[in-house]
Amino acid sequence: MDLVPRIDSATLMAVGPRAFGARAILGVSGGRVDGDGVHGTIRPRSPGFLVADADGLARVDLHGTLLTDDGVRIAASCAGILELNAAVEHALATRTMTGFGDQRLRVSPRFRTDDARYRWLEREVYVADGHVVPGALECRAHRVR
Repeated sequence: MDLVPRIDSATLMAVGPRAFGARAILGVSGGRVDGDGVHGTIRPRSPGFLVADADGLARVDLHGTLLTDDGVRIAASCAGILELNAAVEHALATRTMTGFGDQRLRVSPRFRTDDARYRWLEREVYVADGHVVPGALECRAHRVR
């Protein structure tokens, strides 16, 4: 495993039905990224969006800033899908967790920075699977080689 991002969510505000599904704004309250060569916190108030379709999938689109433990700001984004099945609904309602295999949570994190020490992140491609933990989404991101 190359990165372990955890995205803490404080709020989920329904915006309403749209042509492509029910849209909600996800209020990211923080989080943490730890992995090979990078450690830091996800800054609060990062915007996120979910679009839930009738097919039981939510399209996830998150954007934010990662502040590394050595003080570097890195722009981060993450897009993918979250399967809204019974296990996810139960975990969200009871503030419990799902296992990694209980739903499809597949995302691809991307990074941008002006700091030469972390520019290597821009040249990497990551794919991640994840699960629901109380108040957050937690992923295992792997570098595509």
